[in-house]
Amino acid sequence: MTSHDAAVITMLREDPDMAVDYLRTAFDELDEEGGETAFLMALRHVVEAQGGMTVSR
Repeated sequence: MTSHDAAVITMLREDPDMAVDYLRTAFDELDEEGGETAFLMALRHVVEAQGGMTVSR
């Protein structure tokens, strides 16, 4: 993980309400160049900030 990713995840952990605006902005920019990648990264950051995902069997 890069230091930028870690910083964003830390900010999202400290201010969970920021996640809504962060994802909304990324979603609104989906049609722009690189938008899909940016949205998926934003989603990854939010998931990581919330403790990640586990697979249940």
